[in-house]
Amino acid sequence: MSNDRPIQKDAYALILEAIDVGVYKPGDRLVESELADRFGVSRTPIREALQRLETQSLLSRDGRSLVVASLDHNQLSELYVVRSELEGLAARLAASHATVEEMKVLRRGTGAVWLWHRWITTSYLSSMSCAASLRGWPRDWRQAMRPSKR
Repeated sequence: MSNDRPIQKDAYALILEAIDVGVYKPGDRLVESELADRFGVSRTPIREALQRLETQSLLSRDGRSLVVASLDHNQLSELYVVRSELEGLAARLAASHATVEEMKVLRRGTGAVWLWHRWITTSYLSSMSCAASLRGWPRDWRQAMRPSKR
C-alpha cells in the first residue's frame, strides 16, 4: 500500500505536466488505458490522479469521459486578478530584499521609464494645451497629476 502513493504522485505529476506543456489541450479527452500505456504505470494510479485533477477542476466530465477543462470568461478574469496581485507582491518582496547594487539597477530602470513617461505626458499635454485650458485643466502637467485637495 505504501508503494502506491509515490506512483500516484508520479502519475498525477506526469499528467499535470503533460497538460501544462500542451500535450493535452482544453477539450482533449483523457483515457485511463492510453495514459497508463503512455506513462508506464498501472491504471489505478492513473485513475486516482484523474480523480484528483477533476476535484481541482483541471478536468471536467463529458458524459463518462474526462476532458481537459477550459476556462470560462469569469475564471479567466479571476486568474488575471490573482496573477496581477501575485506579481505586485513578488515585486514588493524583491524590492524589499534587494541588495544595494540591485537597487541601483532598479533605479536606473525606473528612472528611464519615468523619463519616458514624463516626455510622453508633457508632449501630449503640450499638444493639447489649447483644449486643456478650454476644459479648465491646469496647464502644468505636474499639477494635473497631483491628487486634488478637498
